Amino acid sequence: MDFKQPIVTVEEVANAFRYDETEYPFIEQLILSAQTYLYNAGSFDPDNPMTKQAILAFCGEALENRDGMGYDYKNTQHLHSSMTSLINSLRYMAGDSDA
Repeated sequence: MDFKQPIVTVEEVANAFRYDETEYPFIEQLILSAQTYLYNAGSFDPDNPMTKQAILAFCGEALENRDGMGYDYKNTQHLHSSMTSLINSLRYMAGDSDA
């Protein structure tokens, strides 16, 4: 599967973080950004459920840490360590999604 084809739906992200249809265009961009990020890190495996979780974490962090106008992020200090952990887990599990 191509990393440019979303494996998480906009509706799944919106429902998980309680956003409405007005956020759909931004959420779609976040999903594709997350998948590109994972792909470039060598950890995009659409058959591994952790990939979906990493995408949700990336999107949730971006959505929840915007300022009131949505132009800036309030706190991204813990994004790095959580994403690094998910990416490393996915990277070293590559090919083991059947396990």
